[in-house]
Amino acid sequence: MAQEDRAHWNARYRAGDHASRGPCSVLMSLASWLPDHGRALDVAGGAGANAVWLAQRGLLVTVADVSEVALALAVERAAAQGVDLGI
Repeated sequence: MAQEDRAHWNARYRAGDHASRGPCSVLMSLASWLPDHGRALDVAGGAGANAVWLAQRGLLVTVADVSEVALALAVERAAAQGVDLGI
């Protein structure tokens, strides 16, 4: 990933573009298909909305993103919801 891409995404997350987003509606529609334990990997997970939602359902979640700003936000979101994420 080019440094320009990282800078772009860091700027977007600093600007608060993530603030009101919850988990993806497609992911939520698949809730009945998801296991209640196990592991999940959230690639390009941004500020962690999907990762936190999965962790709240009992999965051990690792989230990855090019933006370190987004990952910091994901950790904050997880802590606020009482769950842990792997980064």
